[in-house]
Amino acid sequence: MGNPHSISGSYEYPKFLCEKEYAQEAARLLHANHVVYDISMKDYMSYMIKTVKHYGLSVYNMTAQIIHHVLAECVEQEHMFVSELAGAVYGLELRTPYTKEQAEKYSFFDNYNYANVNSSIARWEDVQKISNIFGKTMIDKQLTKRNDYVLNRLKGFDTYDKSSDNYLQLGHLMYWFTNNGVSVLEQTEMVFKKTISALFSARKVVEEFLSLELHERYKNEQYGEKPYAKQLLEKLLPTYDVKKKKLGGSLPRTYMVTEGPMAGYFRKHKIPDFVDKSLYDIILAPTWETSWCVKYLIMYSVWYENVMCCEVEKIPSKFQINLE
Repeated sequence: MGNPHSISGSYEYPKFLCEKEYAQEAARLLHANHVVYDISMKDYMSYMIKTVKHYGLSVYNMTAQIIHHVLAECVEQEHMFVSELAGAVYGLELRTPYTKEQAEKYSFFDNYNYANVNSSIARWEDVQKISNIFGKTMIDKQLTKRNDYVLNRLKGFDTYDKSSDNYLQLGHLMYWFTNNGVSVLEQTEMVFKKTISALFSARKVVEEFLSLELHERYKNEQYGEKPYAKQLLEKLLPTYDVKKKKLGGSLPRTYMVTEGPMAGYFRKHKIPDFVDKSLYDIILAPTWETSWCVKYLIMYSVWYENVMCCEVEKIPSKFQINLE
């Protein structure tokens, strides 16, 4: 490991400050040259707008893409390794309280299976609201398209094992096959002229991970969640308490749209035209149940206003083709 240069981004929010302490403790134990870049919550929306303008794409995650953008802008090194998609490898995107309850209720070929409904498109509690916005026919079509796309690319996937572990595995593979995380990193590379490697998106890493014992992969009694990663870390760094509970590094969506920097967004900005007026009251006064839907609408709106509604600079004349 040899005194590596490492970086992390931390939002000035209490939950992140705890994670920041974890990072600093690990850096001390590794004798790493570690720098934490603090991102002010009062500047959060301006960071999102800047990120979206550079990418030409909507951010799909309130936390990661903005951090990567800030770090790429601040760091002088030409090559960065990032942990994007690590959550997908460990299946944590789907670890909600009712994973075990829902897992066995649906076939893997049913487009409303637990993994498909809960992997980025819409959480269970918001399926109806998303259907009201886009229409159930379109939602069913998109869920079916993604589910079939991923299942058709899996060799030897056991569709008879309807355990929560196997649903987590399918969810992770959906995230890996269909999430646009890598393309966003490529946009960051071009903007800041850096090379950015997402190690957990590498096919070899994913294949190695899938070769591990399924029913020990996500959780076991001895180590809790992420047991394989903890066993490896325990060997590399015996002085670190691997069983110490991780607090999570995501911004809470309900806080963000009710009290935080995204609160009141649609009182100042137009609600997208495709949203039925019967949903306006829900969008203007979000709650825990509706915050997922409102969060995505805000991120879409930021993209639409700052990319689709902006004038595009003309290509210099020397590159124009004379069609006459």
